[in-house]
Amino acid sequence: MGSLLDSPFSPVIGICLVTGLALSLLARLVRVPWPAGLVAPVIFLVAYYLTYAKIPTFPPAGAVNKIGFEARTEK
Repeated sequence: MGSLLDSPFSPVIGICLVTGLALSLLARLVRVPWPAGLVAPVIFLVAYYLTYAKIPTFPPAGAVNKIGFEARTEK
């Protein structure tokens, strides 16, 4: 168990777990659906920021090229 807690990903997993639990609790207390819908995207952004120390761009790099490539293969 000690080696699991020594992993460099343990803080990221812990912070994502706490963020998810907090948003889930907020959704239960407020009784509106929008906090529950934000749980997955917010956890993704928190994990991405903690791992790469930046927020991802939108749209992702190369997304336009992939869509264009798929359109050409359908013809």
